[in-house]
Amino acid sequence: MNPPITDLAGQIGQWTQQLQERQQQLDAEYNRLQTFRNDYDALEKTLMTLPDETTRSAMIPIGKLAFMPGKLIHTNEITVYLGDQYYAERSAKQALGILDRRRQVVDENIRLLEARRNGLQAKSEAVGQAGFPSADLG
Repeated sequence: MNPPITDLAGQIGQWTQQLQERQQQLDAEYNRLQTFRNDYDALEKTLMTLPDETTRSAMIPIGKLAFMPGKLIHTNEITVYLGDQYYAERSAKQALGILDRRRQVVDENIRLLEARRNGLQAKSEAVGQAGFPSADLG
């Protein structure tokens, strides 16, 4: 016995909604990874120029609302977050190496996410053209 047309239409509607929700989740994750990528690019520029001088003038924060002029000293010594509340003091060159490895991980995650987004887009187009789902969400 064939299911009524309304049941099939309802299932297609639910599946389309699930596709849209999954697309929004992937878009949010993509934006988060792109933000990481942009932050790493900005950090790289800073790390490249920071050790050019042994001291550097800066506005030092005092509390949440106040700043005062000060100096950064030992600008070739960078404290790097290793994870799980562990930090290590590294040179700017070593910190650039760590940054490069982290950026490679983000780039790989962006590449994988783009492939998932493209696959989801293909599923969405298949639903739009054929009117029924061809595979599960992934």
